[in-house]
Amino acid sequence: LQTFTNTIEGAKQRLRCTMRQYTLTSLPGLRSTSSTSLLPLSPPQSISNYPPLAHLTNSILSAFNDLRTCAPLAIAPHVTAQIRSTLQCVVESLLQYTRSQGNALDSQQKGLLGDLCCC
Repeated sequence: LQTFTNTIEGAKQRLRCTMRQYTLTSLPGLRSTSSTSLLPLSPPQSISNYPPLAHLTNSILSAFNDLRTCAPLAIAPHVTAQIRSTLQCVVESLLQYTRSQGNALDSQQKGLLGDLCCC
């Protein structure tokens, strides 16, 4: 459980730091408006267009992979709280990014920000 918590907390910290320096750019050949996944339980391919979100998703999946071998039901409330906290961190980071960069974004970047928020 401690490893799970450390992985999630580290991912949240990396997201906050990355979003402070992040610049929205369209990656050639990767931009896709499709939010469908290749597999039913995999993240949408559109996440790969936004590295901070992709890194966070990979960290969360890694944390869950570490738990899957032996996860007692008793830790479910703690895991749920960590995921809620992570989602709140994502929302706060995107809101802070929008507030700090919103007026400086061109129309293409505003579209990318909208796509990022819909991933």
